[in-house]
Amino acid sequence: MEDESGLKLYKALQETVDRVRKEGADYVILVGHLGTNGALPKWSSGAIAAHTYNIDAVIDGHSHEQYEPPHKVINSIGKEVLVTQTGTKLQALGQLVIQEDGTLSSTLIKKLPAADSKVTALVARENKRFDAILNQPVGETLVTLTSDDPTTGKRRVRNGETNLGDLVADAYRFVLNTDLSIVNGGSIRKTIKPGVFSYNDLLEAFPFINMCTVVEATGQQIIDALEVGVVNYPEESGGFLHVSGLTYTIDSSVPSGVVKDVKGGFVEVKGPRRVKDVMINGQPVDLKKIYKVGGTSYILKDGGSGMAMFKGCNITLDAVMTDVDAIMEYVQNHLDAKIKEGYEDPYGAGRIKIQ
Repeated sequence: MEDESGLKLYKALQETVDRVRKEGADYVILVGHLGTNGALPKWSSGAIAAHTYNIDAVIDGHSHEQYEPPHKVINSIGKEVLVTQTGTKLQALGQLVIQEDGTLSSTLIKKLPAADSKVTALVARENKRFDAILNQPVGETLVTLTSDDPTTGKRRVRNGETNLGDLVADAYRFVLNTDLSIVNGGSIRKTIKPGVFSYNDLLEAFPFINMCTVVEATGQQIIDALEVGVVNYPEESGGFLHVSGLTYTIDSSVPSGVVKDVKGGFVEVKGPRRVKDVMINGQPVDLKKIYKVGGTSYILKDGGSGMAMFKGCNITLDAVMTDVDAIMEYVQNHLDAKIKEGYEDPYGAGRIKIQ
């Protein structure tokens, strides 16, 4: 049986679909950012299609899978629904066509036409205007600052500690002058190789221009955030939290008890917790104490990745600088523009332990 939050989601979506049909829509196509791999089953695009009706097709993303057409799901009244996803990094383009007889078909276009020379020249000309800014050196790293597992080559920042995650968390804590800081793994997108690195290298690793924010949060809110971060562990989660000024242990034998609302926001934890032994600056977390927490507006203000527990917290610094600017300041003013000591281990400094 589906849980209550899943049923509420399907009901709310069905009401919207019914309304637009009554308003005269001939087709209803759901454009989602849900995915399958790494998503909770009830929030996947396939589950949405299966538990509703009168949706003709789902164009999905998020998890970077490539569905070979025709990829279909049987909906709640026994009819087929097209579910499409094209992969990542322009591996393919998706084409959804309404045929003359009213049926829908989908195609993956994997052989892209040659680039238009005029467009290519225009892009190159515009990019050149920013070369001086983008290519300015920020500092030098003597180690690989990784987003991936160096042993397997698989992405790690969404389910495990890395030295790059540690570095960014440290940047937030020291630059924003907080008790601790948290960084969601989904915001880290690329490894930084040894050598001199530029402003553009940082932008490629942190492409979202997240704004740095500081809130006052209780120890209880902090451990709730950590619990949301490991909701899918050992599978990936964009909300997996890298930390500074804080350490914690994940007990992977405990099923996640996180309860979310229909929008995916945190509500509560039912039963035992997966996160244990939370220490803040060497001391056991005090659930009632107020701590200064550094991070981004996406997590601490907007409730991104389900972090609704921080909504309503007192904001002491609101969107004061970008994440990239904070990292630049940390590297240049706190590390003398050279990264090595404390970041030698690609698996991090042992702030997150697995039990």
